[in-house]
Amino acid sequence: MTTLKICGLALASAMFIIVIGREKGNIGALVSTAACVLIAASCVDEIIPVAKYIQEVGEAAEYLPYVKLLLKALGTALICETASEVCKDAGEGAIASKVELFGRLEIIAISLPLLRAALETAQNILNFS
Repeated sequence: MTTLKICGLALASAMFIIVIGREKGNIGALVSTAACVLIAASCVDEIIPVAKYIQEVGEAAEYLPYVKLLLKALGTALICETASEVCKDAGEGAIASKVELFGRLEIIAISLPLLRAALETAQNILNFS
């Protein structure tokens, strides 16, 4: 989707929620969730070509394992952020904060092999001198 379509969807959803949501709160929450899902799906469509390009560059530079780790961490961050925002919109701040915490911990776990490789490289450089 183009930027104008995404912004139009967001504004139309917000206006609908303002007008109808006052009378029927459940419908407002459903419209908000549906808009979030549609916008998130559009983000996935936009990020796929970027991920493919990064993967091609990683293959050319022989850093593919690290590129995969970074893409996995990026995907985790995007998914957790979206889930957290939906939970916040639904009034569930406690659940949202736990989703964010899980996302941070998952990214740390994903990054451990990258940290290990960086430390090994630093050690090799220091030993080589």
